[in-house]
Amino acid sequence: TDVSSTEAKEHEWKSALYLYDAIEGGVGFAEKIYEILPKALELCLAVIRECECLAGCPSCVTSMPPGIDDAHLEELLIETNAAVVCTESLLEALLTGKIVMPRIRRFRVDRQEGVVPPEPNAEELKLRQRLERANKILMEKRTRTH
Repeated sequence: TDVSSTEAKEHEWKSALYLYDAIEGGVGFAEKIYEILPKALELCLAVIRECECLAGCPSCVTSMPPGIDDAHLEELLIETNAAVVCTESLLEALLTGKIVMPRIRRFRVDRQEGVVPPEPNAEELKLRQRLERANKILMEKRTRTH
């Protein structure tokens, strides 16, 4: 699933909820969810409300959907609870037809340095080289077979 916002007019956004199978060609999840949509939306709402995060996380609703290229919107989504409360508002509207304006709260997010992986040791480098050679051999065999 994905929740998206589209700017309809200047400073006016519309929300959309996309349900899809993440597996190429699909395996029927989206079709099944469509059949039980109200129950699925209620479950989504419960997951969001039970999550302890402030701004959204991979367990409930992502705070930064792909394709955001507006610095102000990016800041809004990262340093507020907008992703969570807007998704709750959208789900409530879909379930009950009642439109409730989300109450967006700003909070400070400390910038953190990314995790720096340790330098690979000699044993790891040897293993990596072996795996690369094995991969090359398998790819050559696959090319000859197919």
